[in-house]
Amino acid sequence: MQPIYDFRIFKNLAKYPEVLPKIHSCNIQKPWCKKCPKCAYVWLGLMAVFEPASVDAVFGSNLFDDDDLLPIFREMIGLAEHTPFECIGEIDESRLAMKKCLEKGLSGKALEIFKHEVLGDSSIDWQQLEQKYDRVYDTEHAIPDWIFSKIRGQL
Repeated sequence: MQPIYDFRIFKNLAKYPEVLPKIHSCNIQKPWCKKCPKCAYVWLGLMAVFEPASVDAVFGSNLFDDDDLLPIFREMIGLAEHTPFECIGEIDESRLAMKKCLEKGLSGKALEIFKHEVLGDSSIDWQQLEQKYDRVYDTEHAIPDWIFSKIRGQL
């Protein structure tokens, strides 16, 4: 999916709420262990775009309040020395998803950390971040043109 970022993938998934119970991405326990960076990241992305009740029905808990995941969330938003060694999005992509969660009125310990340690950073251009992560990249990928021309409208 090189021509798009996860942020846009999550937004596109939200058009099909019926698939939410059928997806999984955890590398530890299917469908979700709810304790690893991958679960935290996917849950964050889903919460940013889906109705929270739909995500709650699948995950059954607010991962923003899981004390075991707080160090992982800190890493995901750039407040630690390293980012998780998992296939997850970029720091700014996680930050954008957290901002979207706050805008939806969601709460939890990880969001409080984000609010106090990241959201007030005036050097972050939120509009520019959203444009970057929501854009379809027409040339910055390796998909053959004859295929890309057929799928671009679906991205």
